[in-house]
Amino acid sequence: MNKQIKLYGAFDDYGDKLVDQYGRSRMFGGSETSNIFSPVISNMIFAKGFKPFYPNNKSFAFCLSHDIDLLYLRRPVKDRVLSLFGKSTYKSADNFNYVYGSLFKEKPYPAFSLKKLDNINKSWDINSTYYFLSLQEGEQDYNYNVNTIRDTVNLLKERKNEIGLHGGHQAYNNIEKLNQEKELFESVTGSNCVGYRNHYLRFDINSTWKILTKLKFQYDTTFGYPDCVGFKNGMCYPFHPYDFKQQAFLEIVELPLIVMDATFFFYMRLNDEQIKMIIKDLLKKVKAIGGVFTLLWHNNNISEKNLKLYNEVLEIITKEDPWISTSIDIVNWWKQQDLLTKQQSILNDIFAGQQSV
Repeated sequence: MNKQIKLYGAFDDYGDKLVDQYGRSRMFGGSETSNIFSPVISNMIFAKGFKPFYPNNKSFAFCLSHDIDLLYLRRPVKDRVLSLFGKSTYKSADNFNYVYGSLFKEKPYPAFSLKKLDNINKSWDINSTYYFLSLQEGEQDYNYNVNTIRDTVNLLKERKNEIGLHGGHQAYNNIEKLNQEKELFESVTGSNCVGYRNHYLRFDINSTWKILTKLKFQYDTTFGYPDCVGFKNGMCYPFHPYDFKQQAFLEIVELPLIVMDATFFFYMRLNDEQIKMIIKDLLKKVKAIGGVFTLLWHNNNISEKNLKLYNEVLEIITKEDPWISTSIDIVNWWKQQDLLTKQQSILNDIFAGQQSV
């Protein structure tokens, strides 16, 4: 088996012995086939004459998305009362009206506001994709009831954003659980979910793509390392995953995740200048070959100090003049222009023409 197909198909994820507590493969445990900061497979495809193109003669694309994990602080009543008198650990973020108004009934936390986030995005002329959890009270990381977000979802859709499903902790490898979450979300919001990303980037190379295909999702965008930004399988193009057991490409499209905010903050632990430096470098490489630069930024990371960084990151990206669109619009464009088919043909030639190792 050659190195290129092993990297493209994430061969090392099969039977990975160094997964973390969430079952995730990490860059830390990656093999020598990985060069995380270079889209090496996309570079090879581009060198074979593949030239992606986009509307309005844009040279590359940018996709911004948000995983909606938190809308409430979910604090005990005691903590809420204490915060009213300035004795809570939350006092730096609270304002009097919010604290007083949520003493006995929690209200959505203003700093996590999706309207605020979308207003920021619209100031940069960005339509984005919002992935919502569909959990029930008592489940791991439950924070909000789907029934309470119907109006918010409708507002986001009216403003030309895409709505997708953010699968819970137990959904990524359990078709019954994922289908339950999907049906609940669609029945409450009226949204037909065709796009997916799993909570905590939980992903099973053996089952996740197959489950999503069976449930009629058109694309996934979970595929990325939690502990390091970059190009997990050397791709910055949307692609059909390769299944080593079937020795065939799968029907579903993967929109690979290049940058997640939490990776910078909690895993790589970089300062703002380092973050911007890495984003500029990755962006340059994506633009050079007409790729899709994907950025995940959580709505709970637009408060206080992170808001300045968020705007600076959007400025860096938009200055490069990409085609900006939602995840599903980008996937549909690649389908409609036969870019996925042409790419797959080149991949077959690359994989067949390389010597095995």
